[in-house]
Amino acid sequence: FTRSYTSAGGSIDVTWTGTTFSLNSIAPAPGFSAEIEHQAWDRIRVDFERDGDDARIEVRLDDGNIRVRID
Repeated sequence: FTRSYTSAGGSIDVTWTGTTFSLNSIAPAPGFSAEIEHQAWDRIRVDFERDGDDARIEVRLDDGNIRVRID
């Protein structure tokens, strides 16, 4: 499946193939910059920053379950 996840700092599109994650796109919100903090088969994390205002989206595999954290 492919899903979009959105935070105050922007959004990402992630595909899960059943065995691996892939990061398809990153779209920072106006005024934010984006940085890929982690990109691996089992975890994607993108941080968004703007003048001391931070946001994060993390999608990971945890004990066979997909977990999403949006800060």
